[in-house]
Amino acid sequence: MYMVISKWEFDPASEGVVKDKARRMMQQIRAWDGVESAFNVRTSPGSVLAVIGYRDEATYQRLIQDPNGPFEKAAQESGIEQEAQWKWSERGEVEEA
Repeated sequence: MYMVISKWEFDPASEGVVKDKARRMMQQIRAWDGVESAFNVRTSPGSVLAVIGYRDEATYQRLIQDPNGPFEKAAQESGIEQEAQWKWSERGEVEEA
């Protein structure tokens, strides 16, 4: 599995709006073929980690990196980028213990 963890920050006063938009976006992401898991972790007021597991790196590239792909479409439809700012992402293969 290929994991991506992204940090997003937002105004804590808009947490309810952000939470609703992020929930709707994650529902879309979970429905995509090749997504194994997708959830958010609230780390502090105004900060969340989006954690998404893809079947493999090729699936991630197909779904996320295409500027006309499903991620961009979902982000635009949800309006998440008007409320929250992407700060960074870490990505890599899950190593089995």
